[in-house]
Amino acid sequence: MDRTCSATCGAPEVCDEAVATYEGAVANSDVGDCLALAEVPMCLRRLGLVVPSAQAADRVRAVPPSVAAAHHLAPLERAISRRRTELSAVTETFELIEQAYHRGRAAHLPDLVHLRGQADVEAALRRSLDECQAELITAHPGKGRSAEVLAEVLERDLPVLRRGVHKRVIYQHTIRTHGPTLEYIDSIVREGAEARTLSELFDRLIVFDRKTAYVASPSGGEHELVEIHQPSLVQYLIRSFELAWSRAIPVPATAGYRYSVSVTSDIQLSIMRMLVNGLTDDKIARELGMGRRTVAEHVRRLSQRFGSSGRAQLGYAIARSGLLDTDDQPER
Repeated sequence: MDRTCSATCGAPEVCDEAVATYEGAVANSDVGDCLALAEVPMCLRRLGLVVPSAQAADRVRAVPPSVAAAHHLAPLERAISRRRTELSAVTETFELIEQAYHRGRAAHLPDLVHLRGQADVEAALRRSLDECQAELITAHPGKGRSAEVLAEVLERDLPVLRRGVHKRVIYQHTIRTHGPTLEYIDSIVREGAEARTLSELFDRLIVFDRKTAYVASPSGGEHELVEIHQPSLVQYLIRSFELAWSRAIPVPATAGYRYSVSVTSDIQLSIMRMLVNGLTDDKIARELGMGRRTVAEHVRRLSQRFGSSGRAQLGYAIARSGLLDTDDQPER
């Protein structure tokens, strides 16, 4: 009668008793000793680690593990190969279907879709992120967003960046002192993204693969976007982004002091330009994404610099100074 293992076992595992039996059989194989079939644990026989001896029908001898492994692995490898072939065929089929889906969807999408409500906006952006394959460009005017919001954005962005999508983002200069935004930028830059800043920036813009764009709704609602599929309009928005990108100043890839002379000069020039155009401190603050007190301090320093006692006189002095002439603006 066959000897049973002392522990419940199944291929490819063996019990301790089987290991000891096999080791002893290998040690004695040189002197021609063979094991009695009845003394061999069932798991050794099941794995093919022993085979019938040529000396007697009721005796077995140990074989090298590589021989037994080849016997067991060959059918598994054949099965895996078949599965891989099936997987490749199914993948190719669904790739064709995916292309047909996108062609069909593009053919019936309206040029503009007004998205209202947080759920609709998030669903649309999530869909576009999932479908994005090559490029993502974004512009975010205003002050930095909260750490909680940026954490959610980073969680969505990282998988996209890690599958090879190249992201570029433009902020306003004021985020260079906003800790959460700088931490977010550091995280995405490590994954290959690029970030730059400008003093003045157009409205919010997101473009996926140069095909689908999202812009702020005319109402200015926090949870309202306009989804754009019209190719000419999308290309116009991309050109606007590229123009801003060419003028923007890169954010350093390492944490630390993010302001520079060029950034400070850019902010001052923007404030001077707006003063000449008659904008109030509140309007300048909104346009530049900074606090009203910060703007007021800039205006005070400019008044001292130009020796002006009023805003009208200051605007006139700035305009006459030639500092806003294109040729005299500092190089970056």
